[in-house]
Amino acid sequence: FNTSLLSMGVNASANGRFFISGGTALVSTGYIGGAGPATITATGGNFNVGSSSAGGQLWVGEGTGGGTINLQAGPSTTPTLHVYGDLDPGNGSTGTVFQSAGSMAVGSVLHVGYQSGVSGVYNMSGGTLTAGYVVDGLGGNGTIFFSGGTQTIQGLLVGEENGSNGILNISGTAALSCTPEEDLAFNGNATVNQQGGSN
Repeated sequence: FNTSLLSMGVNASANGRFFISGGTALVSTGYIGGAGPATITATGGNFNVGSSSAGGQLWVGEGTGGGTINLQAGPSTTPTLHVYGDLDPGNGSTGTVFQSAGSMAVGSVLHVGYQSGVSGVYNMSGGTLTAGYVVDGLGGNGTIFFSGGTQTIQGLLVGEENGSNGILNISGTAALSCTPEEDLAFNGNATVNQQGGSN
């Protein structure tokens, strides 16, 4: 599968679903959830957005329909999702990422809760996450759950812009490594709840 633009759930009557269990999907830019809902479910294979030379962006919940990404283990495989640029759950409507297995790599910034008045959620219980920066509540409402897996990021910003709300929950066996900076309530509101794991 190879396309420059992937738009899922374009119209209100639509419901877009993309399943990948093996092979490689190449997308330059992705809009997951337009006027209708859309879901990507990955149990294996490689889903690549953009390239090292051109970047790439994946919007989850771009329109009003909402968007979801599920990374989970297959019977004998685990998935890899590589966004060379930005991953943005929660732009025009609620965007949610569930990760229980596999590898998520974000070359630039993971924005959770991108636009004002919109909610983004990243719920991770296993696998690995690597990212340049993670912004939890850029302009909207961001909620991150790290209850397992390994998170390796260069910078963490919770509650970035005026009016934003960022909530970070760390528990279980989550292993969060953030170097060199963590900024809480930069211009917005930040809440951190740690009941386990490491940070």
